[in-house]
Amino acid sequence: MSFADMVKDVLKGAIDPSGALTKAKEIVTQAHQTATDAQANADAAQQAAAQAAAADQATAQQTADQLRQQAEQAAEDARQAQEAHDAELIAQGKAQAEAEAKAKADAAAKAAAAAAAELRTYTVVSGDTLSGIGERFGVNWHKIAELNHIANPDLIYPGQVFKIPHS
Repeated sequence: MSFADMVKDVLKGAIDPSGALTKAKEIVTQAHQTATDAQANADAAQQAAAQAAAADQATAQQTADQLRQQAEQAAEDARQAQEAHDAELIAQGKAQAEAEAKAKADAAAKAAAAAAAELRTYTVVSGDTLSGIGERFGVNWHKIAELNHIANPDLIYPGQVFKIPHS
């Protein structure tokens, strides 16, 4: 039985609303996990795109397009999670809470998009140090190392592409 059929049956009084509510909560939890997984995949793909940029600019553009698609998919997953949440609200009969939840989901999607847009990139050249790059961008080098998963900050190579957070 699909979730939509379950909601219809709840509204008709054919099944217990608490069961539908539990199913709606499971769907929302799964959708949120899917969005979290999609964001992790987007982060990993962005790291791969940065490495490809040093070797082949055309490949980097293609990877960037894939990242945008993944971000759009994450946004779609968030919208689907919102729809599942909306169905839960219908089962409970709380129209006001529905509007508030939709506004929160939109704000979260905008915040996620803004956070992704806040990153800059820098390609390492000969003579660069992580602390020097940090000084150039006004960012603590520890943040750059953490964001780029750099285990040894004293070991960077020309051609590496680092994500640089805004200070």
